[in-house]
Amino acid sequence: MNTSSVDGLTLLEILVVLALVGILLTIAIPAYSSFVTYNRMAAEMSDFTETLMLARSEAIKRGETVTVCTSGGSSSSCSDGASWNQGWIVFVDPDDSQSIGPTTTIIRTAPSWTGTDTLTGSGGVANAISFSPLGILVGAAAGGGVVTLHDAAGNVSFRRCVTIGVSGTLTQAEGAQCP
Repeated sequence: MNTSSVDGLTLLEILVVLALVGILLTIAIPAYSSFVTYNRMAAEMSDFTETLMLARSEAIKRGETVTVCTSGGSSSSCSDGASWNQGWIVFVDPDDSQSIGPTTTIIRTAPSWTGTDTLTGSGGVANAISFSPLGILVGAAAGGGVVTLHDAAGNVSFRRCVTIGVSGTLTQAEGAQCP
């Protein structure tokens, strides 16, 4: 008669493995959440900064003022009351009005963000940023300013900002280095 033994795990071994998995998940989930938030915010600020660099280079290339303004979710008009995370529009602004007319050339639009992060401007860059054909700031933005990105919890370690200098230069910072 053949007798075969069945190998398997004991109840004690299974409980030890479950306890180890539970401990690892307790450590890994908050770290993963921070990793995702950090990278999402880095991508959002990178997208906004790239838009500003595009506007400045288009102004120089075209020899005309180019403006970036908050859109409040619209793809065809600027919004004074909107924050930058509600979308923005890059357009040629030959009369320096910081507004879009029926014949305005729109270069790029960005939709509203679906997340809870906020992107707000202060100083001369609260709702619009205009670059002259020389690449320097004009209009209300002529004094420069800072655009700051905050996560929903307002965590300082995730905060990012870009300072727009009078000469049109962009300087990025993060965390406590943001004003």
